[in-house]
Amino acid sequence: MKIILVFKVVAVITMMSAVFSTTAFAQNIPNGNLIMMLSCNLEDGGTMQEAIEFRRNQPRDATAPGQVYYRVPAIAGNFVEDYDFMVALY
Repeated sequence: MKIILVFKVVAVITMMSAVFSTTAFAQNIPNGNLIMMLSCNLEDGGTMQEAIEFRRNQPRDATAPGQVYYRVPAIAGNFVEDYDFMVALY
Protein backbone atom coordinates (compact mmCIF):
# COMPACT_ATOMS: atom_id res chain seq x y z
CA MET A 1 0.00 0.00 0.00
CA LYS A 2 2.82 2.38 0.88
CA ILE A 3 4.62 1.71 -2.45
CA ILE A 4 1.43 2.51 -4.43
CA LEU A 5 0.99 5.82 -2.56
CA VAL A 6 4.62 6.83 -3.25
CA PHE A 7 4.18 5.90 -6.91
CA LYS A 8 1.04 8.06 -7.17
CA VAL A 9 2.80 11.05 -5.58
CA VAL A 10 5.77 10.72 -7.95
CA ALA A 11 3.43 10.38 -10.94
CA VAL A 12 1.48 13.52 -9.97
CA ILE A 13 4.69 15.55 -9.46
CA THR A 14 6.05 14.37 -12.83
CA MET A 15 2.84 15.30 -14.66
CA MET A 16 2.66 18.72 -12.99
CA SER A 17 6.27 19.53 -13.85
CA ALA A 18 5.68 18.52 -17.48
CA VAL A 19 2.61 20.77 -17.74
CA PHE A 20 4.24 23.79 -16.11
CA SER A 21 7.47 23.47 -18.10
CA THR A 22 5.64 23.54 -21.44
CA THR A 23 3.53 26.57 -20.50
CA ALA A 24 6.66 28.45 -19.43
CA PHE A 25 7.95 28.30 -23.01
CA ALA A 26 4.68 29.43 -24.63
CA GLN A 27 5.77 33.07 -25.04
CA ASN A 28 9.25 32.48 -26.43
CA ILE A 29 10.22 33.14 -30.02
CA PRO A 30 11.04 29.74 -31.57
CA ASN A 31 14.62 28.61 -31.92
CA GLY A 32 15.70 27.84 -35.41
CA ASN A 33 16.53 29.53 -38.66
CA LEU A 34 16.34 33.21 -37.80
CA ILE A 35 16.54 35.10 -41.09
CA MET A 36 16.50 38.67 -39.86
CA MET A 37 15.68 40.78 -36.83
CA LEU A 38 14.72 44.42 -37.36
CA SER A 39 14.17 47.32 -34.96
CA CYS A 40 11.44 49.57 -36.39
CA ASN A 41 9.62 52.85 -35.85
CA LEU A 42 6.01 53.69 -36.64
CA GLU A 43 5.18 56.75 -38.71
CA ASP A 44 3.58 59.62 -36.78
CA GLY A 45 0.01 58.62 -36.01
CA GLY A 46 0.60 55.01 -37.11
CA THR A 47 -0.48 52.02 -35.03
CA MET A 48 0.79 48.48 -34.61
CA GLN A 49 -2.42 47.17 -36.16
CA GLU A 50 -1.71 49.17 -39.32
CA ALA A 51 1.87 47.85 -39.46
CA ILE A 52 0.65 44.26 -39.15
CA GLU A 53 -2.06 44.77 -41.78
CA PHE A 54 0.52 46.29 -44.14
CA ARG A 55 2.78 43.24 -43.75
CA ARG A 56 -0.11 40.81 -44.26
CA ASN A 57 -1.04 42.54 -47.52
CA GLN A 58 2.45 42.23 -49.02
CA PRO A 59 2.82 39.67 -51.83
CA ARG A 60 4.52 36.42 -50.86
CA ASP A 61 6.78 34.23 -52.94
CA ALA A 62 9.11 31.27 -52.42
CA THR A 63 11.69 33.44 -50.65
CA ALA A 64 9.25 34.98 -48.14
CA PRO A 65 9.80 34.11 -44.47
CA GLY A 66 7.66 31.33 -43.02
CA GLN A 67 6.89 33.13 -39.76
CA VAL A 68 6.94 36.80 -38.75
CA TYR A 69 6.84 37.93 -35.11
CA TYR A 70 6.16 41.49 -33.94
CA ARG A 71 7.38 42.35 -30.46
CA VAL A 72 6.56 45.52 -28.56
CA PRO A 73 8.70 46.18 -25.47
CA ALA A 74 6.81 45.97 -22.18
CA ILE A 75 9.42 47.82 -20.11
CA ALA A 76 10.81 51.25 -20.98
CA GLY A 77 14.53 51.52 -21.63
CA ASN A 78 17.00 52.58 -24.29
CA PHE A 79 15.20 50.54 -26.95
CA VAL A 80 11.92 52.40 -26.36
CA GLU A 81 13.64 55.76 -26.77
CA ASP A 82 14.94 54.83 -30.23
CA TYR A 83 12.42 52.29 -31.64
CA ASP A 84 8.74 51.35 -31.34
CA PHE A 85 8.83 47.60 -32.01
CA MET A 86 10.94 44.70 -33.26
CA VAL A 87 10.26 42.27 -36.12
CA ALA A 88 11.73 38.76 -36.22
CA LEU A 89 11.61 36.88 -39.53
CA TYR A 90 11.91 33.07 -39.51
